[in-house]
Amino acid sequence: MSLDRFGPGSLEECGWIGFPGVIFRPRESTLEVGDCAQQLTPKANALLLQLCLAYPHAAARETLLDQLWGQGRGSPETIAQVVAELRRKLGDEARAPRYIRTVSKVGFQLLVEPVALNQAGSVPINTLADGPRRQEPEATPYRLLPMRRIWALLAITIGLAMTALLGWLWPSAERPSESMLRPTLIADDAVIETMPRAYGTAGAIVYAVQQQVGGDFDIAFREPGQARPRIITSPQGSEFSPVPSADRRQLAFVRQQQDRCQVMLSDGAGQLQREIAECEVAGPGRLIDMTADGRWLAYTAPTNPSFQSRVVTVLDLQAGRALYHSDAQSPLHTDFSPRLSADGSRLSFFRHDYQSGWIQLRLQQGASSRELLPPQGERWVAHAWSPQNRLYALSNDGSGGRLVELDPDSGSLVRVIGSVPDGRNLDYDGRRFVYSTARVEDTYVASVDFSGSPPARVTSARSAHRLPQLSASGKRLLFATGGSQGAEIWVVELSSGIVNRLASLGQGQLLALNWHPDESSLGALFSARDGSSWRVELAFPGGAELLRESCPGARAMSRLESGKHWLIRDQSGRHYAGCDQLNTPAKALASDALVIQRDGAGGMAASFGSQMGVWSLDPDLQASRALGDYRRGRDFSWAINRRWYARVQQDPEQPEALYLVRENTLDGEQQRIRLDQLDLTAGIDVDADGRVFVVLNELEDVDIVALDWDESRFQ
Repeated sequence: MSLDRFGPGSLEECGWIGFPGVIFRPRESTLEVGDCAQQLTPKANALLLQLCLAYPHAAARETLLDQLWGQGRGSPETIAQVVAELRRKLGDEARAPRYIRTVSKVGFQLLVEPVALNQAGSVPINTLADGPRRQEPEATPYRLLPMRRIWALLAITIGLAMTALLGWLWPSAERPSESMLRPTLIADDAVIETMPRAYGTAGAIVYAVQQQVGGDFDIAFREPGQARPRIITSPQGSEFSPVPSADRRQLAFVRQQQDRCQVMLSDGAGQLQREIAECEVAGPGRLIDMTADGRWLAYTAPTNPSFQSRVVTVLDLQAGRALYHSDAQSPLHTDFSPRLSADGSRLSFFRHDYQSGWIQLRLQQGASSRELLPPQGERWVAHAWSPQNRLYALSNDGSGGRLVELDPDSGSLVRVIGSVPDGRNLDYDGRRFVYSTARVEDTYVASVDFSGSPPARVTSARSAHRLPQLSASGKRLLFATGGSQGAEIWVVELSSGIVNRLASLGQGQLLALNWHPDESSLGALFSARDGSSWRVELAFPGGAELLRESCPGARAMSRLESGKHWLIRDQSGRHYAGCDQLNTPAKALASDALVIQRDGAGGMAASFGSQMGVWSLDPDLQASRALGDYRRGRDFSWAINRRWYARVQQDPEQPEALYLVRENTLDGEQQRIRLDQLDLTAGIDVDADGRVFVVLNELEDVDIVALDWDESRFQ
């Protein structure tokens, strides 16, 4: 294709392309935006050229994959990373695009007309004072992305979410030695299709579907070759996580209406419904499982006096009693997304730590569980058992996923089935995997000033950002990333926007970051892949390691205002005055506190398990004065700085809705902004002027795919 129709001369003759405010030189791999010339990577250069050639149409992802990476290589996530690079250099934004628009389920489209230029620039470019005109967002200024996208993150990653759980996107190099599997799209005719389960053995599936943006979720049944699914719409609220028995005579699912969550049991067609149990209202509580014979059912139970944490309960449906529970002990833990082996003898589930954001895949047989570690630089996102009691899991490293088989006895990797596009909510019937897909296009730290303006991007996309931490002066912001290069610490100068890598701590996860009050150093709590935990002191600005001490079992850390002492929290939720006192219950401090943080005014504040709200602490770390509202299971990341208290909140009556709440602790005035792309568990911070720093994830579409794979070949 030629650019002749866009201006005099052809691309082959002139080699320059212009569009409003930009000159693109594909032969030199350079991009001029205003007076700034920037070098493009080869992939970014090739992709932008393809978008110009495709104008005014969108360039399909599959076409871009073949042209830029070659047949059968690359993934949608790698394309998204290249598009993110182009947007950064163009000064463009995915949520309000001026140059490059994401076309859902298709690819990417150039929004401005490219014009072939001669090298003297004699053909004028239709420049605008501020670049090309922005497209007006369809939603309100506060609702920057469609509601369906956050639901995808929540419902898929951790039930809904959390997460995001969702949490962590670990970037990695491509693995050319592994085959890239191409799943088949089998459900793509509604706003969101998610939580698929095999419905018998003939290729049928049952899943949750949202037919209208912002509407309730319903149960859908789809037989092989069926053009449209059969949908059961309930007037009693949203219904999620359908799980059929192997003979299709029973169907368990979750129903949510406002602040009530019910585990329901019906016949195989979704009729003759009856309530089995009350489940956890928060996102993870909506994911359940049932054995193939329909005898046992597993779900996340709501918090009760018998358990400090939210645990998975396994019910005997015939006897109507609980058989056993998962072994979570800390009030900061929620066990969710349970999967029972076919014979019911083993239980796998995810465990989420609300303070650190740590997500573990655990396997329980009997009274205790153990963690199944993912490959280095990756995280588990889904798991499932086969009819032959074999355990499979999906991992993700930020550039895509891997489908693997795990040994349930040793926890070791049995085989890598292949690389796949990212996914969630895995199921397997012995011949075919089904799962839902949701791609994260961009992740970054943004600031919100509650003035009515959209969030302002503070950092460029790398891997998933976490733990934003302001310095005492408010001039600098720390944040953490992770991936194949290991856990890394970055610092951004807020006045200039310059971002620098301060340190890399190796393979593992950063659980906490804290500045020293005088900004001469910073502390980090690091959990290595081998299970060890370390407290590390780093010099600033050089990043030299000043101290490293073992902190076994540590999961969170807070620096006291003096800067000389630390509070370390263990996995059971107890706080200690240093790593050397960990695992000594007699030395525990503030035993009922969930999260302790500095308040920016020389003191400490904490959220508690037994007391609603966030409280100011006295010198003995006891609650002394209520500062603001806080409800565990509804409110998540929070931060306080002098008179400003900010938190991330999920609306229990609209689980897909996420809010950023800012409260003035002096007069109690609250402001609330809906931000559906908020990361619930990545952490937040607030400065002395009330500007809140959050992590945002921008998602694409949510569909269901299938992948044929017969495990009997390996028996």
